[in-house]
Amino acid sequence: MERLYFDGNWHGYVEVTSEVLTQNQIDARTPVRITARIGQDSGYSIQFTDTYGAYLAFRLGGQTKYLYFESLDLNGNSRHLGTLEFIVQHNENGDADGTLTIWSGDTRYITFSGFYWGGILHDISIAIPHINRSGVIESVSPNAELGKPVTVTVKDREEGLEHQVWWKAFGSDWVDLGKKSEKVFTFTPSRELHKNAGNSDTGKLDVCVRTFKDGKQYGWDVYKENIPIKIPEDIKPTVGNLKLKDNYTNRELENGAVILQHLSDVEYEITDNPNSLTEPVEWHIEIDGRHYTGKNGTIGKLGKTGTFFPKAWVVDKRGRESSPISKPLTVSKYQAPQLSFVARRSGAKKNTVTVTTTAKVIPLKNPTGRQYNSFSLEFYTRRIEDTQFIKNEGASLKSTSTYELIEHSANLNGSFDTGQSYMIKAVLRDSFQEVEYLFPLSTEQVVASYSQYGMGIGKVWEKGTLDVAGDVYVGGYLAIKGNQHSISVTGDANNLTRSGLFYGYRLTNTPTNAGYLTVHSHTDNDRYISQTFVPFNASEMHIRVKNNGTWSQWTQIGGNQQNLWYQATLKNGWQHHTDYSNVLYSKTNDGIVFLSGTCKGGKTAYETVIFTLPEGYRPTVSLFKMALNNSYGIAIIAIYTSGNVVVKSNVDDKWLNLDNVSFKI
Repeated sequence: MERLYFDGNWHGYVEVTSEVLTQNQIDARTPVRITARIGQDSGYSIQFTDTYGAYLAFRLGGQTKYLYFESLDLNGNSRHLGTLEFIVQHNENGDADGTLTIWSGDTRYITFSGFYWGGILHDISIAIPHINRSGVIESVSPNAELGKPVTVTVKDREEGLEHQVWWKAFGSDWVDLGKKSEKVFTFTPSRELHKNAGNSDTGKLDVCVRTFKDGKQYGWDVYKENIPIKIPEDIKPTVGNLKLKDNYTNRELENGAVILQHLSDVEYEITDNPNSLTEPVEWHIEIDGRHYTGKNGTIGKLGKTGTFFPKAWVVDKRGRESSPISKPLTVSKYQAPQLSFVARRSGAKKNTVTVTTTAKVIPLKNPTGRQYNSFSLEFYTRRIEDTQFIKNEGASLKSTSTYELIEHSANLNGSFDTGQSYMIKAVLRDSFQEVEYLFPLSTEQVVASYSQYGMGIGKVWEKGTLDVAGDVYVGGYLAIKGNQHSISVTGDANNLTRSGLFYGYRLTNTPTNAGYLTVHSHTDNDRYISQTFVPFNASEMHIRVKNNGTWSQWTQIGGNQQNLWYQATLKNGWQHHTDYSNVLYSKTNDGIVFLSGTCKGGKTAYETVIFTLPEGYRPTVSLFKMALNNSYGIAIIAIYTSGNVVVKSNVDDKWLNLDNVSFKI
């Protein structure tokens, strides 16, 4: 205990007692208890119920605490002021600063009748026992990296100590390196720990050291935390394979493959590598400055020629790119195979066929000189009346070194009957396309031939009374086509007046602009004609006649019948009303004529002709019908057997509607 006097004349003092409590050897901390009593020497007294906030301050181990006087009622005695506890931290050497500093505050108001309490400032030295300290982590290898040795060096403050070291990285469990007397510990963190790193390129390494002396823990555990540790640069994804396919030729493209400018349609696939250290999340391919993303996709057609090196790579979730892979790809200008030939009879008996062929394919080579195109020429024959070709090995040629034949002659295998016509087909293929060429081979060429059974025109007779090679013209017109099909026509059907079976397209004055047309004309002239029309790809028939030079309307027969509406030709100033449908007329198959539409602006005098119905649409007796005028009143019109539709009564020139007019012929 120490008694410390205030510097006033009232003989006040404080008695301070210090007590060192049980030390924490592991954390190197010592608790200290301070007890203070405030008193006054014998023969002096004081009575203050309010000391105006006067206090004593105590500082120990970096901590400051306070005890307040509150009231002073002393008469040569002392009283308990309070008890405080401090925690003192020892330094690395195990020593602690035991200096207790005491000072007073706000005591200037404690004064009376010439007496004043005064202040105090004093240091007391408290003996705090030394605590044994553990070793410290002097260093950890800089630039730590997964898969590489990491060295931990421990520094001791005395001899004869042992240490046990643990480490953990990337959130792993603690790894115990064991206990030994050495001061250097080395370990290699597994590269597999990168899997715990998420998207980061680095992680955190923690090291813990525990010190022992005589087999018992000595001091507390020492940590060094959040040491940066890198993921090696070579822990990155590895791309598998780059697969290219030409959809134009439906073939996989190996290294150095040749594809065709503007034709080949290239698609790609980037495969994963099962041995990749990290998993790719992005797939990239680049060719000729064009960049594509995705595991597979379409590059499309390439417009430049030359050799290109499509480059593929992948990226993992850390943004690390794999080393790229590439394969050469040659884009060549290309033309389809070119083929033509003629076939002629040869030999003494004219039963041998010689073909003279001109053929060409484009040679295609990659930069190493490897040939990627081929030449394949094959011939097929059939009799003219047959439908199936038979392959003929004669004159055929397959090669990877021949690219062109110029008027090359060769004989087909077999004997070809001179009285029989044939169709010769040649097929030229390269590695990408094929072309066909057909050549008809007639019988031994003659203008006419005769037999006891008939006559051949342009060929040797084979069958029938008249056997004609080619088309037949009668009176300067094509009457029969040699291919047994309809005669082709275009233009205005009104001008087609000769009898025949036709297929027309871009037709006018027919129900549709394409279809099958049959024409029957009068025996003496073309003023009386019937025409039958079946639209292309439809199951319906239409018929009309030309009577004394005037065509009737088309009438549908059969099929899904739909009435055909025709626009009336208005007269006497009458016009189709632009705000409503035009004036139309139609007739059903059972002879009911319908009118519809609205007109305006014409003359309204009695018997004025509004329009005239054509023949086939006229009543057999005069009819009187009700229409609507501009006031929605009844307007009377007449329809005469001449076809004239005329004004009768109550018709105005503002609006005349014929929607409800119909009659049966």
